[in-house]
Amino acid sequence: MVGAGGLVAGVVALVMIPAQRRKLAAESEQSKADAASVLSSASVALLAPMKAQLDEVNAKLAQANARVSELETGLQLAQTEVSDLRGQVEHLTKDLQAKQAEIDGMRGEH
Repeated sequence: MVGAGGLVAGVVALVMIPAQRRKLAAESEQSKADAASVLSSASVALLAPMKAQLDEVNAKLAQANARVSELETGLQLAQTEVSDLRGQVEHLTKDLQAKQAEIDGMRGEH
């Protein structure tokens, strides 16, 4: 009878193998899904501060670009003003030279 009990146990074990295999496969898939979820959560947690820093850097870059535009505009205005002043100086220099020549001519006539 011991042999028959062992045989029955062996047959039951063989019948249970596919069910055990499916159970292990399901547990394995669940473990993979859990691991993926943990990795995903960890990635998000690690990347959140970096995204915040990137957003801050982008905001500072936008401010810097706006300031550069302001400075470029100011520089262009200053260059235009310098050019205008140079023109005025040239004109006044020519007028002064003409007046000096006129004065020199008057002195030479006396």
